Amino acid sequence: FFFSLPFDCNISDIVATDANGKELEYAKDATSGDYVINQYNQIRAEGKDKAWEELLGTEHTLNANQGYIIGHFGTGNVTVKFHSTEAQTIVAPTNKTLNYTDTWFVDGDNSSKGFNLIGMPYYQKVGGSLTPSLVTIPNTDGKTYTQTEYTNADIAPFTSFFVQVAENTAPTFTITETQSAAPMLRAKDVVAKATITLADANGGMDKTTITNNLANTADYEIGHDLVKWIGYAEIPQIYSIQGEDILAFNSLAMNNETIIPLGVYAHADGDYTFSLSDKSMGNLEGWELYDSESGKAIALTDESLTVTLSKGTHEGRFSIRMEQGTTTDCECDMSNIVTYMNNGTFYIENMPAKAMVYIYDAVGRMIYATETTDTSFDYTFALRGVYNVVVCTEYNSIAYKTIY
Repeated sequence: FFFSLPFDCNISDIVATDANGKELEYAKDATSGDYVINQYNQIRAEGKDKAWEELLGTEHTLNANQGYIIGHFGTGNVTVKFHSTEAQTIVAPTNKTLNYTDTWFVDGDNSSKGFNLIGMPYYQKVGGSLTPSLVTIPNTDGKTYTQTEYTNADIAPFTSFFVQVAENTAPTFTITETQSAAPMLRAKDVVAKATITLADANGGMDKTTITNNLANTADYEIGHDLVKWIGYAEIPQIYSIQGEDILAFNSLAMNNETIIPLGVYAHADGDYTFSLSDKSMGNLEGWELYDSESGKAIALTDESLTVTLSKGTHEGRFSIRMEQGTTTDCECDMSNIVTYMNNGTFYIENMPAKAMVYIYDAVGRMIYATETTDTSFDYTFALRGVYNVVVCTEYNSIAYKTIY
């Protein structure tokens, strides 16, 4: 069971009882005890092959707002009471910022790095903002995960969830009384976005999201892409495939016809239905699902597709095809734009006479935006890093990646 506390608590102060009121013993070593608490350490210690670390013995302290899991070595209901060493008054904060700068794990390679388990300990089921905004939430079955944007998440108080961060970032988790959207690209920059849903006949379902964003690349980019977590799947699973990564969220620039392979896990033999939700078409002409086995191509914007699948993983059979629509002709020619970097200043020449310029950092946070009527533009970066610069007109957008 994934949990989080709003105050520091010594394991020695925890009291756990079974359904009959008998007090349970905490595991003092790997061979004794009735229950144990694990913490997540994405930086794997030498000689260990897993990221979970058992907190054996009662000398450990659980930290406020951190995520943990608790496991019971028996059956039946267990009641656990967490006592703080000092009197605590717990209320939903009007505005509280939790900055995990000192504890974020960022080691690893590509899509395996940067996952952290943090807590939502307050009496506020949904609210506030999180940067980055993509989250992986353990489901109550203890076996599967839901992956979504934080602003769409349904996170109960005293539970925990995973967030992925890049190096040299200091994400903040802000809780407020009213919903506040996390920083995200403006609608003009996100050309198209859709969520493909896979459902079984019993109501079980899973989702994967694909975004056409001119500021992104086909590479894995933390904050825009999110690796898929499947776990011990007892519900259908769907994901997109980008190179060697399987993704729950896949954001890339699509200027022409693009085909994205899909992977599907069927947890049992039976019928499964593909459909489209949360769609924003932009200037794409369609989201077409192709089934190579039947040769069918279905426009998911108009209808759903039901297929019969055998239990197991199906990769190489299904794919999504998107095609760029035709934009209105205008005098806003962007083919002659010239860009270059000099001593930390990024220059743009030969721009259309009227355009918007947006600048994003490596995790997708907008750090600058301006409307210009000049054909040239320059911006000086305060910090070294990787940046995306997007130039938008009423009819078109173009993105440039630069490194300072």
